[in-house]
Amino acid sequence: MRRTIIRKEKYGLLVFDYEYGVYYRIYDKNLEKLLLECVEKNDYQDIIYNYPNEYKKLKLNNPLLIDNSSLDFFVPLEAYFDYTAKCNRNCDYCYNKKFLGNITMSEEMVRCVFDYFKELGIMRVHLAGGEPTIDYNGIKNYIEYSNANGFVVSMATNGNFLDDKMCDLLTTNNLLSVSVSIDSPNEEKNDEIRGLGSTKLVKDGVARLNYYKVKNNSKTEICFKPVYYPNLTEKDIIDFINLSKEYSIQKLKFANPERCEEHEKGYYGSIKKDYYETLKLLKDVLLKYKDCGIEITNITNPFVTDFIIGIEGNHGCIGAQELITINPDGRITPCLMNHTYLGNIYEYKNLIDFYNNSKELKDYLKKIQSYECGECRYHSACRGGCQVRKKVEYGKIMDTDPLCPKDLIERNVKDKQMVMRKVNVFHSL
Repeated sequence: MRRTIIRKEKYGLLVFDYEYGVYYRIYDKNLEKLLLECVEKNDYQDIIYNYPNEYKKLKLNNPLLIDNSSLDFFVPLEAYFDYTAKCNRNCDYCYNKKFLGNITMSEEMVRCVFDYFKELGIMRVHLAGGEPTIDYNGIKNYIEYSNANGFVVSMATNGNFLDDKMCDLLTTNNLLSVSVSIDSPNEEKNDEIRGLGSTKLVKDGVARLNYYKVKNNSKTEICFKPVYYPNLTEKDIIDFINLSKEYSIQKLKFANPERCEEHEKGYYGSIKKDYYETLKLLKDVLLKYKDCGIEITNITNPFVTDFIIGIEGNHGCIGAQELITINPDGRITPCLMNHTYLGNIYEYKNLIDFYNNSKELKDYLKKIQSYECGECRYHSACRGGCQVRKKVEYGKIMDTDPLCPKDLIERNVKDKQMVMRKVNVFHSL
């Protein structure tokens, strides 16, 4: 049984919920005090009596307290951590294209990185790549070690290697989700985007994955993850929903167009009108099909959602703040899409050493936090947008995201008084 992780940070307490892989931030000072007292004496009756609803959400189980409050740096909540740069596809829009190749982190180093995460209480990890399922022994080491040490891991895959052995592995290690990339419900169009024969491999693999999910009594969510493009039609959306039903998909996750540094300068500004017209279409169609029996998620954008992103007080996107990325060659970057070099894990004793001593990290944080979006009321739901899009639009990180939606939003945003809330570690726009 996994232990509850409680993190004591300078800004307050975080409690990690293993079932959903999210952190709760505690705002109520009395609840914070009770939590710390209850952990010390291993008795939770005071919380059960005074905060019954919060107690149910927190699912406290033999909590482990990690005290980061004396550290001089902000400790991330989540990590992207890829162990291999190998991939069997060559997608045009791939954000990682120039870093793909025959590089795989050693199994010993993979385990070390997880130990570095655990030391700081970074318990939520995302695996992408490269293609993580291309190396059976590599992914076996990765997910078995992370599972044994209490991490919540989700992964994305192109679905090309979902044979019996792989599907059995993926459904016996408490993965939160397996998201399979599919960019069009039309086989011919999807094959054109992702490679000849890829659609059949995906469909066969997902069917096999669901078979092993049932066989192994697994709670792992099987998801389709289509990248949203400005030319998406209502028929496409409905066809995605029907395809998801046909293949027993639990969640359909529409994702942003990949932030890719390879686009020509000015690209994102040129698609803004079509981007938001399509996003409105997506919002309207998903509202119509909200009771279709499949959970469908949309892009995190204040134009269609009303989330607070990350930890209040942080400025600039979540990359290198609430989120950190370890790449297969050891490079540490803000996120998978943003290849700004912050250091290399092989150069440091651990992550604490990196955070204390990386000049590149300090310079980067100073840069992204200096571009405030004025006193924009939507900042907490946007965090200034994406640094990659800024680099593509302007040639360097500066100014506002070219897809900034503030001139398109009509509602008012009001501050809410909260006892606690789920912390959304989301990319925006």
